[in-house]
Amino acid sequence: MHVYIIPRFFKAIPAPLIAIIVLTALYMYTGSDVRTVGDLGNIKQALPHFLIPKVPLI
Repeated sequence: MHVYIIPRFFKAIPAPLIAIIVLTALYMYTGSDVRTVGDLGNIKQALPHFLIPKVPLI
């Protein structure tokens, strides 16, 4: 909803940027617990193995 209302007042600053700033400030003020990708599972720190697929020509 904020993304639709904000452009009426601030035309020089993109509405999504203002929404991100406001929500970040709200998170920092309330100190709520926010889940991240690292909380949901392990992230490998290596590149995937290179593999040439075997495709039949016929």
